[in-house]
Amino acid sequence: MTRATEEVKEGGVNDRVHKLPGRSTYGPLTFKYGVTSSTDLWDWYTAGLYTGMVERKNFSILLRNVKGEVVRRWDVIDAYLTKWQGPQLNTETNQIAIETVEVTHHGLRLS
Repeated sequence: MTRATEEVKEGGVNDRVHKLPGRSTYGPLTFKYGVTSSTDLWDWYTAGLYTGMVERKNFSILLRNVKGEVVRRWDVIDAYLTKWQGPQLNTETNQIAIETVEVTHHGLRLS
């Protein structure tokens, strides 16, 4: 998250420029995960691929401790996938196949 600032120069005040808080912007979220048999993220990305009717979703990111208890929760608002990258397949190594998705959204809430 980044909050913009707006500078306001006031006549007669020569020792400073007022800096007022502006709008917040939210950068994309990037998730990497091991390939599974589920096609849910692929289906979400391809929904509206040809019609332009992109599917927006709200979801939560949960941070858990070693006991599995939720320590922190971020609610992601009005999100849609903007990038999907398939695994780098290399027959000469035995690395885990990783897929990557990028999510654009309209905000986060800490709950």
